[in-house]
Amino acid sequence: MLLAILGVLDIIGGILLGLSGFVPYVGSGFVSAFGFILIIKGIISYISGAAKGFFLDFMGILDIIAGIMLILATWGFVIFFFPYIGILLALKGIYSVIIGVVK
Repeated sequence: MLLAILGVLDIIGGILLGLSGFVPYVGSGFVSAFGFILIIKGIISYISGAAKGFFLDFMGILDIIAGIMLILATWGFVIFFFPYIGILLALKGIYSVIIGVVK
């Protein structure tokens, strides 16, 4: 169930990042806080994967990158590929929700 909840966070983050090219998030405290949440989630995921000997945790790295991009979007710095990373994050969230509900 926890995996499904974290997947919902990924879906919301993916949608926010996917819309960053169209909606200006300059000065948005909510988006900035969400970016920090994704960074913390990614760091925890990467450290727990590394503790098990898995040093290429793509999902944790994607969370960290998406969190940094959301924070950059709140400063007005948006590059053309930010929405594509948002789509990847949303797909990862959908995958996590499905796996979290099935197990």
